[in-house]
Amino acid sequence: MIIIYAIDTFSTLCSEIAIAKIRIDGLNGQRKELKKLLDAPMDIRGQQYSDMPVGSKNFMSLDRIVNIIYHIDNMLDIENGLLRGMFQTRDAINDKLKGLDGVDYQIVYKIDFEGKSFRTTAKELNYSSMQVGRIYKRIKDVPKLSLSCP
Repeated sequence: MIIIYAIDTFSTLCSEIAIAKIRIDGLNGQRKELKKLLDAPMDIRGQQYSDMPVGSKNFMSLDRIVNIIYHIDNMLDIENGLLRGMFQTRDAINDKLKGLDGVDYQIVYKIDFEGKSFRTTAKELNYSSMQVGRIYKRIKDVPKLSLSCP
């Protein structure tokens, strides 16, 4: 029972991995842009205070920038940990599901990933619905399918 649940959620796991990678890329981009605010100007010369701007709507204090970077770093640690866990889960599923091929693989793929019924799967593979049901139940007890995320 647990193994079929794992097969049913494999495509969801792959989607979650892709989403986590996007979140990590976004956080890294935010961190990079905030780090630019910490850099000193390239050309520092004598400055007259008479032509200094009075204020800027884009001003952000140094302590606020550092605090935001700190929070982004914490979120990156969490996201990277979650992503590692998802990769471990994917690898564990692959380890448990290696080895199915031929008709067994086609039946699992059509039923679990394409959402087809036993009857439709049987028609497509030129088997009876009962045969497909028996094969599927046998696979449920001893899974060996190797899967990978796109």
